[in-house]
Amino acid sequence: MTHAFMVDYRKRSTTAGQEVSVPVTIIEVPPMRVVGARLYGPSPYGLRIVGEVWNGSNTAELERLIPA
Repeated sequence: MTHAFMVDYRKRSTTAGQEVSVPVTIIEVPPMRVVGARLYGPSPYGLRIVGEVWNGSNTAELERLIPA
């Protein structure tokens, strides 16, 4: 765990507009690939799926891990 400095943009905060120190966690992860993205949009009943995009160049390892 470490800390980072950021400007507090919350209007009703006692530190509004000031630079404050906040705790952060840095997670070390292996290299990752983006497989797909799902887009959500507002509807009368909450969020709904607007669209979905998948990476067309899937590797053999990925196809082995995700069943069709």
